[in-house]
Amino acid sequence: MLGLYQDNFNIGTKVDNPTGDAFGRVRVSQPETMFYSALTYGLTNRAATTEIKNTGTGTTVAGNSGAVLSTAASGDASIMQTIQHFHYQPGKSQLIKLTGAFGSATTGTTKSCGYYDTNNGIFFSQSGAGVYSFTIRNGGSDGTPVTRDNWNINTLPGVDLTKAFILVIDLQWLGVGSVRVGFCHNGIVQYVHKFDHSGIVSTPYIATANLPIRYEIVQSGGTTGSFQAICAAVDSEGGTGEERAYQFGAGTGITSRAVTSALPVVALRPTLTFMSKVNRVQFIIDEVDITVSTNNALIQLVMHSSVSGGAFGDVNTGISAASINTTGTSSTGGIVIHQFTAVAGSGTTKVSTNQSGISSRIPLGLNIAGDTASYGFEIRATSYTGTSNVNAQVNWREVY
Repeated sequence: MLGLYQDNFNIGTKVDNPTGDAFGRVRVSQPETMFYSALTYGLTNRAATTEIKNTGTGTTVAGNSGAVLSTAASGDASIMQTIQHFHYQPGKSQLIKLTGAFGSATTGTTKSCGYYDTNNGIFFSQSGAGVYSFTIRNGGSDGTPVTRDNWNINTLPGVDLTKAFILVIDLQWLGVGSVRVGFCHNGIVQYVHKFDHSGIVSTPYIATANLPIRYEIVQSGGTTGSFQAICAAVDSEGGTGEERAYQFGAGTGITSRAVTSALPVVALRPTLTFMSKVNRVQFIIDEVDITVSTNNALIQLVMHSSVSGGAFGDVNTGISAASINTTGTSSTGGIVIHQFTAVAGSGTTKVSTNQSGISSRIPLGLNIAGDTASYGFEIRATSYTGTSNVNAQVNWREVY
């Protein structure tokens, strides 16, 4: 039995039925994938970042797809988290799937994974005593963990959760919606617990549903511990279509920059805070315009470089979540996503970056702690001979 019901508006499903999304709508269409990561090449993945405390480690699994997060002493931690916080569209179901393997419990070590950061979200954990639980975090405070013996749909008797698992989370947000958690076991999604909030809470159960994928291990005593992170995906069910984004443009304007050796003509990065909150806005780079006079120049569009010199300033305080630097003097590292020759005197070269796809693979963003703008965008120019005078503009969207 599918467990279908019908009201005056639509056909829906019962809450524990995987044929329905978080809003009870029958799953009849393909979800739109917002992000996926297979860790086929381990920690070389540029969509996620790691944070290591003390003697913790994060390493690639030789000959296997995944990464192992480990701790060796009390106070250690190893965290892997996506740079991007995935935008939630109100009224749509957000579907999150993660795979991992906790292994045997080790005293003093807590292993967790889910859709969360240091402030908000939902996560699955194994304690040092081998107790499994789901927890909702709101505003930096954790609610009471719901342990396996208290799961209100299915405790999965006979299923060994020390082995590899496929974790499934789907949620309504709208501030006071429901959250379902469970596992895809033997090819069948089996929900194990449902958190309800409508008619129960007085304030939102989490402050935001724009959250990252996160794996972590924390040691507070005992012996060494480790677990394997394997694969993850975030889907929007019923979304996302064209995002209702805010559009912005900035750059050197009519003032050109004199370029000889490689120079960061324009650099764009997130502000640390936006509207008094840690800035987790999604950025989509749409187009770059380049005009060169005097001599030809090599133009490179670079993600995640480190720019020195000059000064970053807010693009538009309180409206845009970005800061820009048009006076930088040098840059190092980064990933060149596009390069071309701008011919002097040939007018403006427009480049569409198609970064709506790139943004989930090599996104702009802050570090895990939210205190460093580690992941930005740069327009880098190098003159072929002599001095090139370069004007550069960038147009982008912000989703929040």
